[in-house]
Order: sequence, then C-alpha cells, then structure tokens
Amino acid sequence: MHASFLTLLAASQAALAAPSTFTLKDRASAAAYVTTSDLSHKLSPAAAPVQGNGTGGSSTWSLSIDDTASGHKQTIIGFGGSVTDATVTVMNALSADKRTQLIKELLTQAGADFSFLRHTIAASDLSAPPAYSYDDSNSQADPNLANFNLGDRGTAMAKMLATFRTVKSGLTILGSPWSAPGWMKLNRVLTGNANNNQLDPNYYSQYAQYFVKYLQAFKANGATIDALTIQNEPLNNQGNGHVTMYQSADEATKVTQQYVGPALRAAGFNLPIWAYDHNTDVPSYPRTVVNGAGTYVNAAAWHCYASNLDWTVLTSFHNDYPSKHQYMTECW
Repeated sequence: MHASFLTLLAASQAALAAPSTFTLKDRASAAAYVTTSDLSHKLSPAAAPVQGNGTGGSSTWSLSIDDTASGHKQTIIGFGGSVTDATVTVMNALSADKRTQLIKELLTQAGADFSFLRHTIAASDLSAPPAYSYDDSNSQADPNLANFNLGDRGTAMAKMLATFRTVKSGLTILGSPWSAPGWMKLNRVLTGNANNNQLDPNYYSQYAQYFVKYLQAFKANGATIDALTIQNEPLNNQGNGHVTMYQSADEATKVTQQYVGPALRAAGFNLPIWAYDHNTDVPSYPRTVVNGAGTYVNAAAWHCYASNLDWTVLTSFHNDYPSKHQYMTECW
C-alpha cells in the first residue's frame, strides 16, 4: 500500500444507459466547494472557476460542462480512505472526544462524508512489526484452521470498523489481504523471501476457509464486510521483509471460481469479489479473472502506480465488460 486515501469509481451499464432510464439534473453553471488546511473553510461554498476576465478571471481553469445524456459517462459511487493497522493505532491513541470528532469529520456531512473504506486483512506494509496473519500457528501447518484468531490487532481493526458503521450504517467496506498465512505458501514464510512466494495449491481450500472465518469473526465484532479482493497487488513479489504474495491471473481465476467464491456462498456470504487490485499496466489480468470467474466477480480494482499510466485501459475494460464496475482502490 502506498497511501491512505482512495477514490472509488464504478462504471456500470446503468450509468451508461439510455437517457430514458435516468433523470439528469439541469444545471446552468458549476458549483465549487473549498476546504483549507487551517479548516477555516470546510467544504464551504465558493465561486466556481470561470474562463476569461472579471471575477475569478485569474483562474487557470478552463471549464466545460456537458450535462446531457451524451456527456454522461459514468457514476461516481463515492470517495473514501484506507484503514490500516497504523490507522487504528493512531486513532485509538486519541482521547475519546477527539476520536469521536475525527470520525464525525471523516464520515458525516459535517466533514468529508466518506462512503467507502478499504481495510487491510491482517498485516500490511503499514503495520508495526512483527508481521502477522489471522492464523500464524507458529509457522506450523493448520489445515483445519483450528488456531484462527484475529489477535489484538485484528480485533482492534474489527471494532474500529464496527464503530464506523454505527456512525454511518450505509458505509461500504472492502477487505484486502497482503498475504495468506505463511504456512499456506510454497515458501512457508509470511515475509522475507520472494522465492516461491505464492499459495501452495494444496491449501487453496484452506485459503478459502480463511476468508470465511475472517468474515465471521469481523461480523461477530459488529463489522460486516461488503466486498473482497483475494490479494492486494498480486504481481508485487518483493521480499526483504515486505508482506506480499504473488498470484498469477490464472491462479486468481481458479482460486476465486473454484474455492473462495463457492466457500463464501456456502457460508451464507453473498458479497462480491473484485478482481486484480493492482496497476493499470497489466490490463489483461482482470479480464482473465472476469472471463473465468465472472460468477463471483463483479468489478475490477485498480491502483495508479504504473510507470506509464494509461487510463484508456479503464475505458476499454468498460466497453468490453459494461456490467462490471471499476474501482480505484489505491492511489496517491
């Protein structure tokens, strides 16, 4: 993970439907809102930038609004942020009053009014050492997941998300893991070794049940999860102490379609899975997953860290899969 804020955008068939299927609001001019670093203005109405001389004429903006059916491209579902172990630690270090105020400023119309959150499933690169999963088992295999346990940090995460839900019940929460437990991987370690840093096929079923137990444990703590990616940045295979796990598109397809998807449904969880969760420079990856696991996958998740950003990738994906959403799940 590179940042703690994200923008989530969903492009769906409904968003691009014929004019008769939605109503556009007439607007003669743009509206602008301003937030300043000293908080003297917090989403305060302001004069919109204009082109030419006169009031606001010093603006470098050139604004053109096409508020018509032909100009309506996609629907912005919402904006939000990431909740990592670092987030939870910092927020829990605040006094109760300050924490309540911060949550209000993040999640309500008195502040940013976030509607989406992406949280880390166990350790990420924004976790204090040691790295951990929800079933470490002292590095010993635990095929029945008898030692599954959120631990202190997982429980704190679940309780924080539950608190957020009490403030905003309509919040959408995405869960993303940085790695499977070390004993489930071919290299048998959670961090530190890029060789064979991928799931052991013998533990595909256990990985699926790991997600089930995670969802059950979070729900028991009042934190329901709305969507999953089965691996953050699956093409990031760096070692050197980083929490990562490599997962090819073909493997992600198989794990999603044959293991994770069916296991979630069997346990009563009908939440969607979002494919990929990585950069735009390998656009074939989410296509492969959608083609092979479309029963359970309803969206592609993108990051913005590719060396050569090409946003036409999202347009092409939408044109070929108009019923699938797209989300920018990590970007700074």
